[in-house]
This record gives sequence, structure tokens and C-alpha cells, in this order.
Amino acid sequence: MDIQNGWAAAAFNDWDDGGRPYMYQPVNRDGGEKEDPVYTGGQTPAAARNALRGTDLAAECARRFAVTG
Repeated sequence: MDIQNGWAAAAFNDWDDGGRPYMYQPVNRDGGEKEDPVYTGGQTPAAARNALRGTDLAAECARRFAVTG
């Protein structure tokens, strides 16, 4: 999870059955196309639809993912 300026962007990395890596991000339907201030992996900014505004909410999402998988 990348966190910056009160925003958090979670990115999940995985591999398909052929061994090819891919990344996916959760979608916040209210976020839209506008970029948020989080630079995922130090690279390009994430779209606001792929980020959460509020580190408390991001921490709760990470905790629930850790508990439920």
C-alpha cells in the first residue's frame, strides 16, 4: 500500500497460471478519473478511483484483508 498526503492506494501483485505477473487495484466508484496525490510504487500517480482518501479507512481495509484473505 502506498500512502501519501492523506491518500492510500492499495495494489495487489499476483501471477497468472502461465507465470506472468500482473497488478490490480481496488475500484472506488466515486473517485473518477482524476489523479490522486499517491504515486504507486514511486512511479505514476494512481487514479482517484483506485485510491482511498483517509489513512484510517486504508488501515481498516488492510486489516480486514489480512484477517480474511
